[in-house]
Amino acid sequence: MKHIAIVVPEFPIASETFIVTEIQALAKAGHKVTVFCFIKRELDITLPAITTKSLLLYGAKLAYLASQHHCAHFHCHFMHRGVDVSRFITHSAPKNKQLELLFVGHVVEKKGIVYALQALALIAENQRPHLDIVGQGLSQKQLYNLIKKLKLKVSVRLLGYRSPHWIGLEGSNHDCFVAPFFPAEDGDSETEPMVLNEAMAMGLPVITSHVMALKLAIESFMQCQNNVREQMRVLARQRVEQYFNAQIQARRLSHLIEGTRIK
Repeated sequence: MKHIAIVVPEFPIASETFIVTEIQALAKAGHKVTVFCFIKRELDITLPAITTKSLLLYGAKLAYLASQHHCAHFHCHFMHRGVDVSRFITHSAPKNKQLELLFVGHVVEKKGIVYALQALALIAENQRPHLDIVGQGLSQKQLYNLIKKLKLKVSVRLLGYRSPHWIGLEGSNHDCFVAPFFPAEDGDSETEPMVLNEAMAMGLPVITSHVMALKLAIESFMQCQNNVREQMRVLARQRVEQYFNAQIQARRLSHLIEGTRIK
C-alpha cells in the first residue's frame, strides 16, 4: 500500500488531536505514514525553517524529502475531522441529583465560557446545574474572578488540564456538553470544533446557542424527560459513528489514495 506523507506546520499539537487520530486510522488501514513539519515536538522527521515565501522552494524541499522517504502520496485535509470512537465510553444517562454540564477546551475568549457562567447565575440556586470546566488558557484568572463575583463557587469547578484518557472515561458521566462559542473582539472564532464530535462520541447532547438564549437553552434541557435525554445520547453517538468515524473515513481515504496513479 502507498506510503503517505502528511504535511503540517507543527506536530504534535495538543489541541489538534484529529491529526493524530487520522494518522493512526491510516496506519490501521495498512499505510505507512510519514509526517513532515516545520516545528518538531516529538517527531523524527522535520523540515528546516523556510525563510523565503517562494512556493516553488517550499515544494522543492517537500519533493526532495518525499523522495528520500519513498512517499507515494501527499495528503491534505478535505474530509471531516474524524473521531476514534473506541476512545470514548458511552452509557445510559447518569442518575445525577443535579444536572452536570461539561465544557472542554482552551479557556480563551472565543469559547464564550463567560456567557455560560452568566447564564448559570440567572438560574435559581436550588435548580442550578453544576458545570465542570476542563482546560487551561489566558482567560483562566478572569473566569476564577467571575465565578467568585457571580457566587458560583458551589456550582462551577475549574479542573484545569485533563488527559484525553480522563475525558474519554469521565466525560460520559455528565448529562450534557456546553459550547457557548462566540467571536472574540479581534474577530477570532471557532470554525470546526473537534470537541463537539468528541462530546457526541461520549453520547452527550450538546447545548450551543445564541448568547442571549443560552439560559433558555439550558433550562429547556433541564425540563426534558429522562427518556428524551436518553434518546439524545443515543442519537449523538449514532451521528458521530455515521459521519465522523475516523476508521471509516480512513478506509474511504485509503481507497481513494490507492486508486490514484501517476502517469
